[in-house]
Amino acid sequence: MAPTYRDSATGIQLAPIQLFRFRWRVLARDLTEPVAVSFLINSMSLWRLDALRRIGPYDERLAVDHIDTDYCLRASALGYRLMLNPAVAFEHAIGARRKYRFLAVRCRRAGMIPPAAKRSGATR
Repeated sequence: MAPTYRDSATGIQLAPIQLFRFRWRVLARDLTEPVAVSFLINSMSLWRLDALRRIGPYDERLAVDHIDTDYCLRASALGYRLMLNPAVAFEHAIGARRKYRFLAVRCRRAGMIPPAAKRSGATR
């Protein structure tokens, strides 16, 4: 279970996503009831201890941008349902976004750089 969040830079609230076998659905930002989603932000989320043990540790090779995505995909593959509670929200700095195209879809990447990369001057 996780709260929704608002980007502190833009004030825009998370648009929750549900993935299906051959399609996806973006849910309304103004939900009022908890809903099953395909991805959660792990900041401020609550997990059962037995689930955390079964899913395993974060894959630190993925750095900041994709740890949450990987964790949610692994949890779903193990049969866990990811729930978003829109009654609880927090502000979150998600970093500078960069636009790109993947096939015919326009996307935005969060662009967060891990602290070690910032210190060394490395970028992605």
